[in-house]
Amino acid sequence: MHLQIEVNDTKSSMFLKLLETFKVGNIVNAYAIVPDKKENETAEILADIAMLGETLEEAKKGLGSHTGRHIVFEEA
Repeated sequence: MHLQIEVNDTKSSMFLKLLETFKVGNIVNAYAIVPDKKENETAEILADIAMLGETLEEAKKGLGSHTGRHIVFEEA
């Protein structure tokens, strides 16, 4: 049987302790924590930002193609 439960962050540690108790008592065989979609999207965005410096260096060397679009970063 497969069961998916959404638990908020404030109650998650208590719920994980309960799952471990069930696992020790052989009530639960295994469980997995599935990351939230927002976390995946955030990780992808951060990975893209991390590559920005490398991409700019490659562009200075003439790699890539010019699209005519520019992004301007302004100081806050």
